[in-house]
Amino acid sequence: LACETLDDRRPAPLDSRMVEKDAGFYSREPMYTEFLRGALRDQWKLVAYDTGGPGTAKSMTERMRLREEEGLENLMQRIFARDPGAKVFIYVGYDHAYERSARGNPSPYPMLAEILAKRLGTDPLTIDQAAMFAYPDRAGESQLYRPVLDKFARTTPFVLKTKTSGYEVPGSSRGRVDMQIIHPDEVRLTETGRPLWMSTQAELKPQAVPPELLPAKGRRLIQAFHIEDSHEAVPADMVMVEAGKKPPMLMLPSGRYRYAVEE
Repeated sequence: LACETLDDRRPAPLDSRMVEKDAGFYSREPMYTEFLRGALRDQWKLVAYDTGGPGTAKSMTERMRLREEEGLENLMQRIFARDPGAKVFIYVGYDHAYERSARGNPSPYPMLAEILAKRLGTDPLTIDQAAMFAYPDRAGESQLYRPVLDKFARTTPFVLKTKTSGYEVPGSSRGRVDMQIIHPDEVRLTETGRPLWMSTQAELKPQAVPPELLPAKGRRLIQAFHIEDSHEAVPADMVMVEAGKKPPMLMLPSGRYRYAVEE
């Protein structure tokens, strides 16, 4: 499992079930941390490949191009040079998964999926799930999202298949990725004060903030940590509570927890 922005300078975050705060940029966020914890629990081997990009580039475009190339070289050295037939799930964000530029709008440099395919001489399965989902403010959504959702009503994520073969990818990602996941509209808040998807898709369980942790005045950040984790770990969840207002509930996987607060 090769994940974007993991930090390989310290091996500890990648060798234990506890994900530490400095394991990487995205892994400071609790949901991403739980993704990594699950992978470690299921005995995936984590590989850091996106290690920051060269800092000597003269422009942002050059820096981004070099980031793609550095990521490729890290994947080759750390995985495919050792095992050419390795099965790898590379978890990237947005354009890094594109196998080719948009028609009529060529990219100034090829993205990771494209250069990896050429280097390996293979056709990777590329999946986009960063476009077709609901926003609290619908103005930010893809213009195709609601029409697709209205036509193919589902309560779980789904993909579209063509009538002949392969998958239908609507919008600007067409021809650039093999498959596109369409997520149901589950951003509305429930009685827990948290989005619906946290209980449905993430299968997290609501847990009330212990009353003794609620502030008498002002606001307070409540953090829930897995009981076995040290103070260096990323919390499993956190909520901001305010005196005199109904507190949102913590949304947690099964397990035992300890709590911390920040004023």
